[in-house]
Amino acid sequence: ADLFQLSDKERQYASIVSPMAVGDKVLVFVHHYPFALVTVASDYNYIARREPEIGVWFKHFRRIDPEATRYYPDLVTNAKEWQRIPMTGTLFSVLDPAGASYRLIEQFQ
Repeated sequence: ADLFQLSDKERQYASIVSPMAVGDKVLVFVHHYPFALVTVASDYNYIARREPEIGVWFKHFRRIDPEATRYYPDLVTNAKEWQRIPMTGTLFSVLDPAGASYRLIEQFQ
């Protein structure tokens, strides 16, 4: 996909296009708490016009492998023990092995 065709608002999500690839792990957060670790199962897909009939309300997506999905509440069942990891952006690569997100991904697998 040509990233220069994205609007300024959409450009913040450009990492869903590249360098993300099939097989990559994605750590999903909800309000600064880990929710799930998913595995990318498709190339990037863009829907130019939203179609309510198919239930997709967003334009940019990738399929995930439901069999490989791991949910944080299954790993840590007591919500009082959930690890809060403040997020400063919507999408970013996790590259630092010493970082909390990287360690959590390693623990999930």
